[in-house]
Amino acid sequence: MIAILFVLVDVIGPIGLVLLFLYKNKETRDLIGPRLMYAGLIAFILFPLFLPRKHFEGWLIQQNSDFYFVAFIVQMHNNLYEELAKLVSLILAVIMLEEKGRKAISSFRGALYLGYALGLFYGVGEAVTLTLIAKNPPLYRIFGVNLFLLFINFRWLWERFLALQMHGIMGGLVGIGYHYLRKKDRWKFLLFFLIAILYHELVDGLIIYIGYNAGRPLAKFLLSNLFSVVLPAEVVIGYVILAILARKGGKNVEFSADNPYGS
Repeated sequence: MIAILFVLVDVIGPIGLVLLFLYKNKETRDLIGPRLMYAGLIAFILFPLFLPRKHFEGWLIQQNSDFYFVAFIVQMHNNLYEELAKLVSLILAVIMLEEKGRKAISSFRGALYLGYALGLFYGVGEAVTLTLIAKNPPLYRIFGVNLFLLFINFRWLWERFLALQMHGIMGGLVGIGYHYLRKKDRWKFLLFFLIAILYHELVDGLIIYIGYNAGRPLAKFLLSNLFSVVLPAEVVIGYVILAILARKGGKNVEFSADNPYGS
């Protein structure tokens, strides 16, 4: 029963909804097809491909387990790789999608939406990979992640569903950054890439804070409301940011025969 729900809630359902979302928007409607699914599969695969970095992060923690070192050095290293994977998936997707991909990424909204879609595919890859590791602990030797005590239950389904949204949000921010990188605006690229990294830090940084400060009132409150308030609130914050960006950044984008890639 849990396995069926996992596939529906954390794999098929989110992918189906994001494909519908892309189809409903003019900037990305032309992307729907087999090549987009292949690009999504690449984003999916990039999670396990980038995951063995955890061996290095585990080694770093062995050298220094101080809260600030773990939260702002080790975790930021993780964040950098996660957002780099999303950027790589975008670059490969634009190559695979050819003219349609270039047209989408040249539009502010198109880049945001494509980045969101690939971020969600990446999040599905995370959900599936971590679930497999939890069910097969010896995989720790390959990936450097030990999930021996993780139980695949309803809370895990909900946690992964929220994580999917967060990866989609970060993917959207990285997509905007890639939009500016292709326009040779490196500072705006770095800005949005950094925002994606900091949003990731907000999410995982709170988890680290709870782990290091379990006896403090704030940590107790965060832990007791983690799945009902804290993580959903972070998802809402992320979607509000994307909504504002889509509204402000996409107002003047026009497509025409003379300007097929937008302005």
